[in-house]
Amino acid sequence: MVKANFFQAIAAGVLLYRAFKYIGAQKRSIEGYEVSVEKFGLNRIDLNEIDFNVVLEFTNKSGAAVKVGNFDFDVLVNGIRLGRIKGNEFIKLNRYATSFIPFNLRVFLKDLGTNSAKLFDLLQEKPNFNIKLVGQFQVETLPGVYKTVPGNYDSTISNLIFG
Repeated sequence: MVKANFFQAIAAGVLLYRAFKYIGAQKRSIEGYEVSVEKFGLNRIDLNEIDFNVVLEFTNKSGAAVKVGNFDFDVLVNGIRLGRIKGNEFIKLNRYATSFIPFNLRVFLKDLGTNSAKLFDLLQEKPNFNIKLVGQFQVETLPGVYKTVPGNYDSTISNLIFG
């Protein structure tokens, strides 16, 4: 009788160990993704405001679909803070797939102050300026469990145009 309980305890321990190991592997697999700035384009420019189009590329490398959302990024161009892009909705990233998430950024020139002249000069003269997104977003790692991921993405216009 004692031997049967001993072997059942060993079997339960092995099953529990394997379950924790499996959950850990699944969690690491779900967190396998890459984020980059795919596009930074100028939509419209006038005397009061400038509209930009920012597209983030998410590559899901895991075998499970995940959701990303609650985006909150500051956009800087050559050190000039243009504004903030935000998105509260969650977007499903299919397994082993790449998804593109577009954002619109409206910059009011009166809010830039003295930096508005620098921005106009930069947009006209220097075609290879630096774009930086600093902020965070959330990833649903397990159903109902969200992880906040800090983001610091840097690119140049030439990288976005020529790859």
